[in-house]
Amino acid sequence: MWKKLIGTAAILIVASLAYAQKADKPAASSGAAPGDETEAVKKLIYVVQPNDTMWDISRRFLNSPYYWPKIWERNQFIINPKLIYPGDVINLYPETEKLTPPVVEKVPKIGEEKPGVTGPSEETKVVLDESGRVKKVIYQETAATGWIETGVLEKAGKVLKLNDLHNYGGAWDHAFVNVGSSAGVKEGDIFSVFELTHQVRDPVNHRKIGYKILNNGEIKIVKLTPGAAEAEIIHSYFEIEPGDFIRPYVPPLSTEVSVVSVNKKAEGSIVDDRHDSPSAAQNDVVYINLGKKDGIENGAVLEVYLPGDKLTSGSKLSKKKNKTMTVLPDKIIGNVVVLDTGEKTCVGLVTYSVQEFKLGDRVRLPETK
Repeated sequence: MWKKLIGTAAILIVASLAYAQKADKPAASSGAAPGDETEAVKKLIYVVQPNDTMWDISRRFLNSPYYWPKIWERNQFIINPKLIYPGDVINLYPETEKLTPPVVEKVPKIGEEKPGVTGPSEETKVVLDESGRVKKVIYQETAATGWIETGVLEKAGKVLKLNDLHNYGGAWDHAFVNVGSSAGVKEGDIFSVFELTHQVRDPVNHRKIGYKILNNGEIKIVKLTPGAAEAEIIHSYFEIEPGDFIRPYVPPLSTEVSVVSVNKKAEGSIVDDRHDSPSAAQNDVVYINLGKKDGIENGAVLEVYLPGDKLTSGSKLSKKKNKTMTVLPDKIIGNVVVLDTGEKTCVGLVTYSVQEFKLGDRVRLPETK
């Protein structure tokens, strides 16, 4: 929440300064009168905040994440759209320009037709029953972010080069990848293209359990050799470049799950969250180091808790063996409903919280009564 407040304050302050400075200047050389709404110099600008991406900024201010190339085009100092930094001042759009989300192509699963639909946006809805308990969760994420387990990454291919030796590629460009017919790939197959943003380790044993990823787009195989293939970039959220990973197409997480009761015992931890924040709260998406191997399934409800304090009772003058240890009850600070389950990890939506969750906070399946 603080990040959103800071970001809103930044844009309001900078925009106000921009307008104030403009009011002191004479009319533009084009002959536009002061206050003319068509005056070209009247812009709205934004100061980049920590964890911002072009995708998110476009979705927030231009009503659609698919307008990010417009922001890039208007800010030629940005060499790589994936590399923007806190403090960068970017021009969003002329104040009078009205934008509506474009019709974009939804990439189908292999073998399906490709209908035209509007681009996906993050959506969260929690349905309660008559007693106020969570009954069902509806969630759709944006296509540009995701999560991958270590075992999946080990099987991923890579982009080798782009056609005509370009450093970056976008929609309708061609790329060459290191998977071919010997791996069972066929012409027309669709692959997701992604890059790693950071590695995630278990907070207890420090083992690698997965990676946060940035989905850069999708490609369609058009030519094959036994060990490689040429592909057309059919959708790009960010620029695609050599070294990016590929895997068989995985659509954005879009799910409607009903809450289920799981009569098992399982304990784990929150290992990361969708927005790379050190804390999470209600309606945030978190990643947890529990999966199918632990008996977790979609719709399971996990308790987030703080272990009860341990108190030592007895006189300070008494001998150590006469002192007793009292463990206070655990403090339940919220609930998470599982949206998607991997072999060793799961993705969950925070449906209830009395305080912010921190990375490493404990979670468990509640005891059935």
